[in-house]
Amino acid sequence: MNGYDLVCESMSNPSIKRIYNQISKILYAYMDKKGNIIKPSYHKGGHEWSDGDGNIDSDESYFIEHYISKSAQEILRTKVGICGDAVEATRFLMDKANIQYKEYYLEQVKYHNGHSFIGYVENDNYYWFETSWRDHNGIHQFNSEKDMLIHIAQLFKSQSHDNSSKIIINHMIKNRSKGLDVHQLIKRGQKGKRIISV
Repeated sequence: MNGYDLVCESMSNPSIKRIYNQISKILYAYMDKKGNIIKPSYHKGGHEWSDGDGNIDSDESYFIEHYISKSAQEILRTKVGICGDAVEATRFLMDKANIQYKEYYLEQVKYHNGHSFIGYVENDNYYWFETSWRDHNGIHQFNSEKDMLIHIAQLFKSQSHDNSSKIIINHMIKNRSKGLDVHQLIKRGQKGKRIISV
């Protein structure tokens, strides 16, 4: 099995099933500084955020000004978060269950457009644990870490308006802090250990 296989139901580790089911209940959105839940509008090639008044935030300035990272406990309580928030909550639950994992940051370098996700190994297979990339949510099995990362990078590229733009994937080593803004999260992602560049 490789790629798009949703393998959660056949997983032998009940902790993984429980964590996936819990994290998949997080609404892909963010809470602005006023407490409004801001949901994206989806379209081919991704999504766009709105501002607190429902207007399209085409340059993401409202998102950049109003998003602040939350603790895992806050994310699990509110069930609201973007990809990095889902990863933070997943890390928290996987740590509690003693599951070894890696946190990755993918970036389309030219646009600083990114995505965070979790990968882990079980029974000599690599798994992409995804709950915030709507078209690819699930637990996907791969033969190697390299196969997994190249597949994810190619998917990201294929859904971009500029599929010739370079994609990097870094392994995040340092834990995320509560209260980071968008620029701080991007810098954190860029400081990770480079795994691939496509």
